[in-house]
Amino acid sequence: MPQVLLKQDHIDAGKQYRAGDDIEVDESTAGWLKENGIASDTKTKATTATKKDAD
Repeated sequence: MPQVLLKQDHIDAGKQYRAGDDIEVDESTAGWLKENGIASDTKTKATTATKKDAD
């Protein structure tokens, strides 16, 4: 699954993420986040937050 870097705070599946978080999402969600200016591609996997980790 792709990882994206959030450009702004975002709630996904009821979980709050902060701008600057790298999150792992499915392909369609990654595309939607990037198309709407909420996220960009990430080059690092350092501080990756996933939905599973965030619960």
